[in-house]
Amino acid sequence: MTAQQGLGATLQGDQGRGADLYMKFSDVGLRYSGQGPEILGGIDLDVRRGEVVCLLGASGCGKSTLLNIAAGFLVPSKGKVTVGGAPIAGPGADRVMVFQEEAIFPWYTVRQNVEYGLRVRGESASERRAKAARAIELVGLTAYADAYPRQLSGGMRKRCDMARAIVVEPEALLMDEPFAALDVMTKERLQIQFREICRGRDVTSLFVTHDLEEALFVGSKVAVLRKGPGPFLALVDVPFGPDRDPAIKTSPEFQALRRELSSYIEDDPANTKEAA
Repeated sequence: MTAQQGLGATLQGDQGRGADLYMKFSDVGLRYSGQGPEILGGIDLDVRRGEVVCLLGASGCGKSTLLNIAAGFLVPSKGKVTVGGAPIAGPGADRVMVFQEEAIFPWYTVRQNVEYGLRVRGESASERRAKAARAIELVGLTAYADAYPRQLSGGMRKRCDMARAIVVEPEALLMDEPFAALDVMTKERLQIQFREICRGRDVTSLFVTHDLEEALFVGSKVAVLRKGPGPFLALVDVPFGPDRDPAIKTSPEFQALRRELSSYIEDDPANTKEAA
């Protein structure tokens, strides 16, 4: 079964809300400092507006590296990446990164953290407060707007992180395993909230994860990277529609697609070579 013939590619998911192309990777490859082994190579990917494309693969396959190229933090050694048809020239306000590690300031309250990007941008105090209040409400932290990070749980601090990202109204959220350190229940709640934010604001996302179930639950498409340079092992459309209840994870269709994705990673020629 080829990457385009998998179960996920045969059914209609929640793609197509934005038919126009947002980001395009064309034969992208990377060698650090232009020397040494190639980390990525032959990457082709079209990301449509409103899509959540999950980047999945074994540790060390280059998921975060590809995300950093999309953010403009790294420049590919070959190929090109465009946003809205224009080459990426560096980091931009249209693309905001959310990391696995907390990026909020411990000396600021939730409100002050969320207002920070707006203050840097030069917005007035009244504009900052109004926009921050809406973002804080969206992530369910209104009652904790004046609390400091030390007074919050890990999941609440991550919600503050998300509010700080969305308040600047980016076109894309670049998520680097943002929920990996959280417990299962908190992770599930944030996955639901993340999908609602993307749908409600028509935000595009590249979402790095090593969790197959997370990829299938939050994503509209899953790109499986190989361990070593070369094109994706698989590029699979997720068929479960925009309104997803966590109970879908136990459905036969979900589990069948999970096994399919797992088989792509297990059958990666690089893993076979290492085992030999």
